[in-house]
Amino acid sequence: MAARQETEKCAGKTRSLRLAVITSATAIIAVAFVFFANRNPEQGLFIPCFFHKATGLYCPGCGVTRGTWKLLHGDVYGALGANILLPFILGIIGYEIIRKFAKTLFAKELPVMSFGKMTIGLGVIIMIIFTILRNIPKEPFSRLAP
Repeated sequence: MAARQETEKCAGKTRSLRLAVITSATAIIAVAFVFFANRNPEQGLFIPCFFHKATGLYCPGCGVTRGTWKLLHGDVYGALGANILLPFILGIIGYEIIRKFAKTLFAKELPVMSFGKMTIGLGVIIMIIFTILRNIPKEPFSRLAP
């Protein structure tokens, strides 16, 4: 009898924790959406790229904030123009967020996105080549700059 009461008590705490996580996550997403929807990154309201400020060169992540903003406003072409790697970056981050929420909210384990050494090496090489090409001030490479 005491064990059953203890189990029910734990289940109630788990439900409360899940409800708190759902409520908090919803509030954070809503605030972030309103923040992004009402501020244009071109107006300098976001954190600047420190690498670009220090060197004058574009890093592989330059344009991700602008691209995300444009994507939230339905401008897919503009988002890709800001950073062509954006779909891959947002895809990986989005999947990891969904995986964490699924585990926390539904106690459901989604597969971990694992990359082998070859995939990681290829990703690093692609990012290095992308960084070099987007900093060449000649057509067609200048189109890779944000």
